[in-house]
Amino acid sequence: MRKVVETVGRRRFILSRWFRRVVCSCASEVWKALENYFFGVGSVVFFAGRRYREHLEPRLRDCRIEVQVPMEGLVMGEQLAWLKRRTDRR
Repeated sequence: MRKVVETVGRRRFILSRWFRRVVCSCASEVWKALENYFFGVGSVVFFAGRRYREHLEPRLRDCRIEVQVPMEGLVMGEQLAWLKRRTDRR
C-alpha cells in the first residue's frame, strides 16, 4: 500500500509541476495578447481561480492596475451561489 501511495504522490507532483508550467506559459500568451488592451485601464476583475491568475496579477499590479477578485476564498458551491445571486433577474 505504501508503494501505491508514494507512486500516486509522485504522479500528482509531476502533474502539478506540468500544470504550473502550462499555466505559466498560457499566462505569458494571454499577457502578450491583451497587453495593449490594458493601456489606460484602472482595474481588472478576475472570475478565475488562483492558479489561473497568479502569473497575470503581478504584471497587472506592476502596471499600476488594481486587481479585484470578488470570489477569492470561496469554494465551488459558494462561487456558484455568489454568481447566481448577482445574475438573478428578480
